Amino acid sequence: MNCWFCEIRSAENRHSKSYVMNGDIDTQKSSSETKVAYNVRHIDIPRCEDCHIRHQYSLFCLAGALVLFLSALAATLFAVYGNLSGWIWALWLGLSVGLLLGTLIVRIAILRGVKTIWQARTLYPEVAELSAKGYRFGHRPKESLTDRGSDDRAGE
Repeated sequence: MNCWFCEIRSAENRHSKSYVMNGDIDTQKSSSETKVAYNVRHIDIPRCEDCHIRHQYSLFCLAGALVLFLSALAATLFAVYGNLSGWIWALWLGLSVGLLLGTLIVRIAILRGVKTIWQARTLYPEVAELSAKGYRFGHRPKESLTDRGSDDRAGE
């Protein structure tokens, strides 16, 4: 089986991307308890080692971009409210923004020709099919969904 992310190399089971989705929620309310029934689907998206490594590097780039964004924000706050010399915060802000842009460009280059994790959560056929049926990501439905199901039936 080929990797879904690059569609070139053969996939390896140990590198597959796994998701759990739940849906078909049914609730039955009585005077003392509420019974909730739902289906859980496990989805494995085939992925090769190279795509797995690229996705890890991409995540590291996003984490670095977040740190650099916070650093640029801190430099801006020091420029407005701080008592630092102008050249210090300007250098700090310039380096932070420059490295931030560089990090984002590197991330784009890393993922070139490979589908992203976000695309897997939306475009993978089995995920798209289940999402169309009302399934959501996670092992259990959220409480608000189970309450909504009982309210819908209460009006019938």
